Amino acid sequence: MNKSKLILVLTISILLLNPVLVMVAGVKRPREYVGINEGDEYIWKTEFDKGPMQTYYEDLGFPEVLAEAAADEYFDNNDIKEDWEGLRIYILDFLGEKELEFLDDDIKYMECHYNMWMTEDYYKKSWDLVNHYSRENVYEYGEDVYLALTGWTTGLFQFFVDPDSDWKALVDNFEDELDDFSIEGEAGVQRRTYFFLLREENGISTSREVDVGGGDTKEFESKSLYTSHGVLLYYEFSYDGDTIWKLELENSYIHENWWWLLPIALGISLLAIVVVIVKIKK
Repeated sequence: MNKSKLILVLTISILLLNPVLVMVAGVKRPREYVGINEGDEYIWKTEFDKGPMQTYYEDLGFPEVLAEAAADEYFDNNDIKEDWEGLRIYILDFLGEKELEFLDDDIKYMECHYNMWMTEDYYKKSWDLVNHYSRENVYEYGEDVYLALTGWTTGLFQFFVDPDSDWKALVDNFEDELDDFSIEGEAGVQRRTYFFLLREENGISTSREVDVGGGDTKEFESKSLYTSHGVLLYYEFSYDGDTIWKLELENSYIHENWWWLLPIALGISLLAIVVVIVKIKK
């Protein structure tokens, strides 16, 4: 086989393996508790619906017009539009590591800066820049800090968390806090499954009924799942089973299943090499 043909075979192999190898290897983390890097890009498919929030206010006893206005105000206060179908984040940089004393926690964190785009057509990917140089702190896991980040109604909504977060401790602390304030609600640990048998904790779910003024209200629920790198994999916030917000990481299946996709990619790559060699010899 001459040099040019060998280069062709190697190039094809690299192109076939590259997506999975990037997923597996990644690059060096800025810190142990930060699983993302400068230059990373993440896209989530999104769903936003004011309807369930309006239903909640109606269940509280609001007239329809006021319930609709209250739902509109809730979305406006959170800078959310119903017609958004996708969200994209590009990591720009990190500021140096800082320390934080919060209640009983003495932890470290890094300030992450990113640009954010939204689209009204997820499949066409026609992005509009909505936030330039936005900031989100990525905190080392600490029980008090992560409990403070977890809302009683909305649960945990962070784009990036410590990959080594103690989800069982967070669930226990959340339920204890609700008990301390005599609030009806509960939480549960979410898990991912490897090799169809092994399970690993990767998030938290919450539920809470908000009953103010004797209305006939139902439960708010949330579910927050994270990848092994601490990137938001899936988030859903709902009322009475109907979705208000939902975000799902693009290529989430690859993010969570690289361990068995890698040997498949290797097999395909080797097969392609054999096929190319045979064709070249002919």
